[in-house]
Order: sequence, then structure tokens, then C-alpha cells
Amino acid sequence: MPYKLLIADDHRMFSEALCELLKPTYQSVSQVFDGSSLIHCVGKEKPDLILLDINLPRLNGLLAAEQLRKTDPTLKIIIVSMYNHASMIATAKKLALNGYVLKDSSSQMLLDAIENVLEGRQFFDPKLQKKFEGNDTFSNQWILTNREKEIVQKLVSGTKAEVIASELGLSYETIKSHRKNIYLKLEINSLAELIHLAGSWTESF
Repeated sequence: MPYKLLIADDHRMFSEALCELLKPTYQSVSQVFDGSSLIHCVGKEKPDLILLDINLPRLNGLLAAEQLRKTDPTLKIIIVSMYNHASMIATAKKLALNGYVLKDSSSQMLLDAIENVLEGRQFFDPKLQKKFEGNDTFSNQWILTNREKEIVQKLVSGTKAEVIASELGLSYETIKSHRKNIYLKLEINSLAELIHLAGSWTESF
């Protein structure tokens, strides 16, 4: 088919396998491996559809999708991720993304998702539904400790690590250690990503 597809995934083996799956059907399939390259490539190549991983280096997939949506609200984007988390699904829906498929789903399901989205429909993996309809909060979903929840609230509100240390009666190094553990649990790399991911979920702490 004369559609241009772009795969954005930092796992090169997975990306290559996806290319091999798609090339018999779609004549143009490109790859990028980080969020910054994705933004540049979309502007240059004008793909019809992006298969987008969330956990990308340099700019995570949801932040990249938000930027791309502002530039071109009609661009078709399917999240292809291992994450079955309510907050991420909610963000995908809020951004009006076209689909969300889990990486442990069948190849046929992904092909069905692509076909549906290219034809103007949405496609959300059926395995997402139960999770999305639950009452998960940011805190219980990510299994944060009470101390980590407290620190997340303060970080998201704009409080500096040095001030948090003073307020909680802890050392600056302890706060840095907590922050590192929070980032590891959430699989993010920056405060901007934490703020984006937490959003309204902090209200339920």
C-alpha cells in the first residue's frame, strides 16, 4: 500500500522485526530510535502513521506525541508499548492518539490496528480496557512509598530538592537518592517527564 509508516522505538531488534512484518504490506517503512530524531524525521518525511514507543531516550513518546499533535492534529499515531498503565492510556486518549497496542499482543492485532487507523478509525488493545476502567491512582499504580509520594508532590509543585530536604529534615543526598529511585520506578529521566506523567494523579495521593 502507498502509505508511509514510521517506527519510533529504541529497541533496535524489535524495530527491525517490526519492519520485516510491515514491509510486505507497506512500501515505505522507516525507523528512528529516539524522540528528538522522531520530531525531525516527521517534519522531513511526512509519514502517514507513526508506531510510537513510550520509553524513548532524549524525549519520551508521550511528550513527542504532544509536540507532534500541536504541529499536525491529523497525524495518525499508534502507541506500541509494554506499559498497561491507566495514566498512560488516559494521556494517549487525552492527546487524541489513534491507537494503543501492547507489545505482548499478536502481530495480527498490530496489523489490524494499523489498518483500522489508516481507514480513519481508532484501535485500542482490548487488554487495556480492564486496566483503564479501574480506579488506579498514580501512587498505587507505580507502587510508590509514602515518602516517594510526598517527594513527588513537592517536585511536581516546583519545590527544589534542597528545599525538600530542609522541609523533610533529610539530607540533600537522601532526596537525590529518592528522586533517582522514583525516576527508575517510573522509567523516566527528567522532572519534565515526571510532571507530565503525574498530572492530575497527584490529587489522589
